[in-house]
Amino acid sequence: MDHAVPVKVLRELLLNASKPTLEIIDSYMRSLYRLGAITRSEDGRLNDAGLRSRMPEGWTAQCSPYARYEAAGITAQQLRSDK
Repeated sequence: MDHAVPVKVLRELLLNASKPTLEIIDSYMRSLYRLGAITRSEDGRLNDAGLRSRMPEGWTAQCSPYARYEAAGITAQQLRSDK
C-alpha cells in the first residue's frame, strides 16, 4: 500500500495552514488522503522519478492526489472514492 500524497506532504500542508481548524484538516484529508496498491516495479518507478516522498514540481493541494503516479507513468487500473 502506498499513500498517493505522501504523509510527509500532508503534514507539511497542515503545518503551513494559517489556522488549521478541524474543518480544514477534514477538508485536506477528504480530498487528498488516498491509498494505492502498487507493485514493486511501480514503486521503483516512483523512486527513479524522485517521487518517493514528494509530489511533482508545481503540485498544489488543488491538483489531483494521483499526480505523483501520473508523473511516474503509473496508470491506475481502478480508482475508488467513498465520496
